[in-house]
Amino acid sequence: MQLEKALHEIHNEQDRIKLDSEKKLAQASALTTGIEDRSSEVKEKLHEVDAKLAEVSRKSSQLGLKMQEVEARESVLQRERLSLKTEQEAHKATFYKQREDLREWEKKLQEREKKLCEDRRILNEKEEKGNEIDQLLRQKERDSEEAYRNMESSKSMLSEKEKHINQSLVDLAAKEKEVQSEESIIRSKEERLLALENKLNLRESVN
Repeated sequence: MQLEKALHEIHNEQDRIKLDSEKKLAQASALTTGIEDRSSEVKEKLHEVDAKLAEVSRKSSQLGLKMQEVEARESVLQRERLSLKTEQEAHKATFYKQREDLREWEKKLQEREKKLCEDRRILNEKEEKGNEIDQLLRQKERDSEEAYRNMESSKSMLSEKEKHINQSLVDLAAKEKEVQSEESIIRSKEERLLALENKLNLRESVN
């Protein structure tokens, strides 16, 4: 019974496999037909693609030429750009150098202006001192002239005073002589008066 059952299952499996195979064969046949139809379409499309590829190849060749022209132009532009950059760097270096030179020149100019101002200040001070000295010299000259005039005036006054003193001395000597004469007269009178008093005293003593 088991053997029959196993055989029955085997027959059933074979029948199922056969049916599946027929279905798959039919599907494969249909696919083959479809593939043949698609193959024709693909061939037509391949012709179209070949034509397009030829056009693309032609355009690619043109594009390659244009690319070469573009690359040549880019190479020229790159060289010009490099040359321009080099020139710009040179101009920039020259500009920086000129700017530094200008700053150095301005610094030296400021130092010269500062020194000039200092020299001008010293010169002004010297001129002021010179003017002060000149004024002092003029004042001293005026003072000297005034002193000379005062000295001359003093000399004249001294001469007058000397004359006056000499005259006073002469007058004094004359007065001294007068006084001496008067003193001599007074002494003589006193002596006579004394002698008279002595006489009077003698008379009174006798009486």
